Amino acid sequence: MPIIEFLRDFDHPLIYFLMRSVSLLGDRAFYVILFPAIYWFWKREDAVRLTAILCTSIFVNFWLKELFQIPRPEGMAEVEAESFAFPSGHAQHAVVLWGFLALNSRKLYGPAAVLILLVGLSRLYFGVHWPIDVAGGLLIGAAILAGFFWSEPRLKLILAGWPPRMLFLTFLVITSTVALFSGVHYSGIVMGALFGLTTGGVAAGSLNLPSTGISPLRGGPLVILGSAGLYGIYLAVQPIIDSGEGALFLALTVIGLWIALGVPWLADKVLESAGVERRSR
Repeated sequence: MPIIEFLRDFDHPLIYFLMRSVSLLGDRAFYVILFPAIYWFWKREDAVRLTAILCTSIFVNFWLKELFQIPRPEGMAEVEAESFAFPSGHAQHAVVLWGFLALNSRKLYGPAAVLILLVGLSRLYFGVHWPIDVAGGLLIGAAILAGFFWSEPRLKLILAGWPPRMLFLTFLVITSTVALFSGVHYSGIVMGALFGLTTGGVAAGSLNLPSTGISPLRGGPLVILGSAGLYGIYLAVQPIIDSGEGALFLALTVIGLWIALGVPWLADKVLESAGVERRSR
């Protein structure tokens, strides 16, 4: 409580705006926007890698929250917060996301560190976490980030000789098993997104669909087609989303495939028929 009260002593509209802005970078709506954006406007290989590490972090965070079941500070919250307190998902995923972007680009380490720190402080400022929650989230996020960059080249060597069909089936078995039998709430969402986005991204790459250097002429159709399709899929899966983790896994797999493969393929066909030349592949 003393740390939360100390931070609130700096009560000013500009500080509140700053804290609210950086806290939004860890909200659910941010990730709803982030995943389509990286697959439609970023280098596809890096989008797949970021999806893998972020979904891993989200699942680990859900699992640890249910394992420890530590309640949030009572009567202190100034913003809505769900589930248990430890570890802070905002702090953990901030390390994973902004740390990945800094390490992957090999620059902007300072801004990434400042942003990570501000996200953690914002969760204390709004009274939705204990200091140990934020500290734990930062450390767990750092461990996941380090583990990913250490294991990635080694895993690539191990899987290099696997046939694509075997990789696909193995990944499907692993993600669906975790979704159905891990006992972690919303594991179907995380594993479905992981499977759909990554396999869709790999398939889009094998089809040589454009992924970088997208012009406004190409980006407009991507956003329009993608958003319309996502809304249609959302309406279609509404009747089954309360049917358990298996239904959530199926729904998010479809959504992930649409984002990573369906939208780039359809937009490419539309623009090709209109005579728009591909800028990059």
